[in-house]
Amino acid sequence: MRIPSPKPRGHTPLTVLLLAPSVGDDEEIAESVQRALTAAGVRWSALVPDTTAPACYHALVLCGGMGVREFLDVDAATPGTLRADVVEAIRSAHRAGVWIGAPCVALAVVLKALEDEVARGAANRRLVSDGVAVFPDLRVVSTNRPLLGRVRAEREPLIAQFTATLLGESHERRAVGASLMADP
Repeated sequence: MRIPSPKPRGHTPLTVLLLAPSVGDDEEIAESVQRALTAAGVRWSALVPDTTAPACYHALVLCGGMGVREFLDVDAATPGTLRADVVEAIRSAHRAGVWIGAPCVALAVVLKALEDEVARGAANRRLVSDGVAVFPDLRVVSTNRPLLGRVRAEREPLIAQFTATLLGESHERRAVGASLMADP
């Protein structure tokens, strides 16, 4: 399935492509992220990844939790192999300079997808503040606390802070994104 490129009119809102697991507690984490994005006035799409579309968005978010197993290729000979479409969506976003949000264990998925694309040790430099970690060399924002097992009242403030940090880092893409998404 091809992801439609957002075509804003007038004021260009930030747009986010959301790759979210659809099971159990992980669905609740995805819903928390969706609520935080909506509260921030961000347009988001939760669709099947496309290898070219992430460049049209201001950020790519992979929701964490145990549902990241949906990002694994179950037919691969090597356990832990990521699905090719997920890898390509992450790499495409990274190559385009799109910030990637990867709360909880989704950070491991992003690091695995980028292992052949980034300099060794790029994930070592991070800025940590109140539950959120920013990896500026990778253009990745994550939580530095697990989300699994947290009740909604504990999870929501952490996700809100994660989302605000991601949107702050992605904000400078607004002008670039507007030119990418303008009608021809």
